[in-house]
Amino acid sequence: MSGLAGPKLGALRAALRRAEAGGLLVSDAVNMRYLAGSSDASWVLVTGRTAAVMPFGLSEHAFRSSLWAPWRVLKPGEVWKALEGLLRADRVVRLAYEAHRLSVTGERDLRRRLRTIALPVPTTGLVEGVRETKTAVELAVMKRAGAITGEMAVRLPRMLRPGMTEREAAVMIDCAMRRMGADGPGFETIMLFGPKTALPHGRPGDVRLKPGSLVLVDFGARVDGYQSDCTRVFVCGRPTARQSATYLRVLKAYRSGRRMVGPGVAAGAVDRAARAALGKMSVRFIHGLGHGVGLEIHEGPRLAMGVKAPLCRGQVVTVEPGVYWPGWGGFRIEDTVLVTASGHRSLTGEPPSRLTSTG
Repeated sequence: MSGLAGPKLGALRAALRRAEAGGLLVSDAVNMRYLAGSSDASWVLVTGRTAAVMPFGLSEHAFRSSLWAPWRVLKPGEVWKALEGLLRADRVVRLAYEAHRLSVTGERDLRRRLRTIALPVPTTGLVEGVRETKTAVELAVMKRAGAITGEMAVRLPRMLRPGMTEREAAVMIDCAMRRMGADGPGFETIMLFGPKTALPHGRPGDVRLKPGSLVLVDFGARVDGYQSDCTRVFVCGRPTARQSATYLRVLKAYRSGRRMVGPGVAAGAVDRAARAALGKMSVRFIHGLGHGVGLEIHEGPRLAMGVKAPLCRGQVVTVEPGVYWPGWGGFRIEDTVLVTASGHRSLTGEPPSRLTSTG
């Protein structure tokens, strides 16, 4: 990802100016991976003039092989001395740091070492805010992850057989996505049968699939560190009238919410549209409509009630309405969606227009 360092660094430097800081010391592993291509380092420093990484000893060669201008790969060793030298050279007076990653002891050491050089300023969300809008390179990778996930969703009903356990089915999905080109699952696959589908984030166990059981599967492929996210609901055998009707109501909510996704639309308005489509069932919708996806499976922005921030072109979000009845079952339909200049595009395909049977 280092080939697009320019846009990433430019956006981060703009955020630094808004925070009135001359530089940012990055120690969060995901944020280092985003900026420098790897988290195998002590820290990354970004100032108005410099982008530098302090690698661990065993990773120096890898950084030098993968990073090029404007990056500087420092010699491992004198971590504090190198930081002090860079700050002096770039005349950084206020140094932002990631408050969520620094311990009380670490913050004390930072202030003590830099007391004659720069004022440490605690910040949160600077890199995370930049990460919300994906670059062209990131989107190319995420489209690959989404395509694998979408194809897996199409194949799934034919792969599930009565008698298999939730755990066996989850492993089957993970292995199949690897054969299709994924590096692995983006997160622990959720495969639930029967009444367990009422658990939004339940874990697969030894429950066996039997005729009449609902199937809820929440899964996604990982490619080059980037995730995708998709949820489908099936039934083993012929669905009941209640099962079919509930699926269609959740599908209506999914379509109503997704139809709203586009640049300039408040994130909360997307959530509100999905809830309105559920009608009285909305009391069973117990989570937000969606979240951002990227290097982490849950990142900004949030699609939830009351969120006024507008969606922006280049963001990748999920749309996932769900309803749950403890003791009976749950339904959730989810796809990973790219916000485009004129609206949106699903990266993981389309859900079935009716409740699909397995086998």
